[in-house]
Amino acid sequence: MTSLARLNAENSPLVDIQALTDITTLTSVYLAACDLHNLQPFAASVGMGTLSVTSCSLQDVSVLSVLHEITVLTLSHNQIRDISVLENHLQASQIRLDDNQIEDILPLTALTYANGGRLSCLWLNDNPLDSTALDTHIPQLCDEAVAVFWGSGQSCGDCL
Repeated sequence: MTSLARLNAENSPLVDIQALTDITTLTSVYLAACDLHNLQPFAASVGMGTLSVTSCSLQDVSVLSVLHEITVLTLSHNQIRDISVLENHLQASQIRLDDNQIEDILPLTALTYANGGRLSCLWLNDNPLDSTALDTHIPQLCDEAVAVFWGSGQSCGDCL
């Protein structure tokens, strides 16, 4: 199984993804309601364009440091705190980070059009965002034409 392009294991009891370590052809991954703490086995899939991992107890997203081609990233309903690895994901146009443990969103400000990025939609609902995120970074993202959704129904802009 070395030529798998798309993996959809939503709502499955998938726990061990080690068998996927050598697959370099994955372009889309959809995982939901699983028990994973990191995504390291996907490190070889450097051409991946879509990664969706929701409700999987995910904490460590350091593997994203090598997955720069991702355009749509969904990591909602996990336990992620540190998103510093996202600051170089200039290809990402949509990022969903709802319901995590994220306080600092400074790395996301590097993904705007003004900085050479493509970020147009960002979901941050249900995160314990710090005051700098709320008072400085979200307004900055909104000013740079990024549609941001945060808090309890607060938003700026629209996503198509």
